[in-house]
Amino acid sequence: MKNLILSTLLVALSFPVFAKEPENEATVLKENCRIVSLFAELAMKFRQAGKPIQEALSKASGIRKNSTSFADIYEDIVVYAYTKTRFSTTEYRINAVNDFASDAYVGCMTANDGIRGAK
Repeated sequence: MKNLILSTLLVALSFPVFAKEPENEATVLKENCRIVSLFAELAMKFRQAGKPIQEALSKASGIRKNSTSFADIYEDIVVYAYTKTRFSTTEYRINAVNDFASDAYVGCMTANDGIRGAK
C-alpha cells in the first residue's frame, strides 16, 4: 500500500505544479509536499475521529474544486487513510495522524527526488 501512495504522489506531482520560477523548484516542491502532508493529516484526523469516509471524501471534493495541482491525489489520500487502523486512545490517534502526515511528506519528497534535490 505504501507503494500505492508513493505512486499516486509521483503522478500527481509530476503535473505542471512548478508555476513559479525554475530557480525556486526546490522551494516549490517543499511547499507542495507540505500541502500534501497537511491534507494527509486532515484525512487521518477524520479517520481517527470515526467520521464516515463519505464525509472525508466530500471534503476532498470541495478542496479539489479549488486546486488543480493536487486534484487527483486528495481522494486517494482519503481512501488510503481509511485503510489504516483506527485507534481508541488519544495518544495512539495523535501518533497515527502525525505518522501519516510525515509519511505523506517523505513520500512526496522521495517520489520527486526532493530528498537530494531540494536541500
